[in-house]
Amino acid sequence: MRSEIEDRMGPFRRPWTTFFQYARLRREASRLGVVSIDREADRLAVKFSERAGIDPDKLIAMVSEGGASFAPSGVLKLRLTSGEDAEVFAEVRGMLTQLR
Repeated sequence: MRSEIEDRMGPFRRPWTTFFQYARLRREASRLGVVSIDREADRLAVKFSERAGIDPDKLIAMVSEGGASFAPSGVLKLRLTSGEDAEVFAEVRGMLTQLR
C-alpha cells in the first residue's frame, strides 16, 4: 500500500513514515496478543492478553537478563535505549520477535 501511494504522490514526509511504522507495529503486536503498548519517557509497558502468542520461556529469559520486569497482570516493563521514533519502533519490533 505504501509503495502504491508513494508511486502516485512521491516520497513521504516524516509524519507519514512514522504513521506507517506505527500501523505496521500495531498489526504485528495485535497478532501476538498485545493489548496495549504505553511509552513514558525512556520506559515501555507492554500489556499482553491472557492468550498472547508469546513463548513463556523466552519471556522468563528476557526478564532474567535484566532491564525488564513482568507483572502477574500481564504487563512487561522495559527501558528503551533510544528516544527516536524509528529506533523505538525497531526496539519494540525486536522485543516482540524475541518473544515469539
